[in-house]
Amino acid sequence: MAVLIFRLHGVPDDEAEDVRQLLLEAEIDFYETSAGRWGVSVAALWIKSTDDTAKAKELIAHYQSGRQEWLAAIKQQAIEEGRWPSAWQRFKAAPLAFMSILLLVVGIIMVSIFPFVSF
Repeated sequence: MAVLIFRLHGVPDDEAEDVRQLLLEAEIDFYETSAGRWGVSVAALWIKSTDDTAKAKELIAHYQSGRQEWLAAIKQQAIEEGRWPSAWQRFKAAPLAFMSILLLVVGIIMVSIFPFVSF
């Protein structure tokens, strides 16, 4: 029976390709499903044999931890070089979006605490 091993929804193309290559190199038999025309199906990689599940999960976990470290290093380098935008720079770039989100958060908080506060 097939086992879902890696969901592809929201995954960057390079990461999905790396996982495919990782499974191929480990000689783990898998197949891929797409989300379909309307996006209601599961876009994922599936292992054909349940015997390979533990090995595939271990390989993917190791790959993702290395990828996380790599992305953190890229972010840290961008911060050190001044290429990572600060909160003020983001506000200046899109003040209307920033204020809209802020008002939405305040509104949600007010609606949430309104029953408990008497004015």
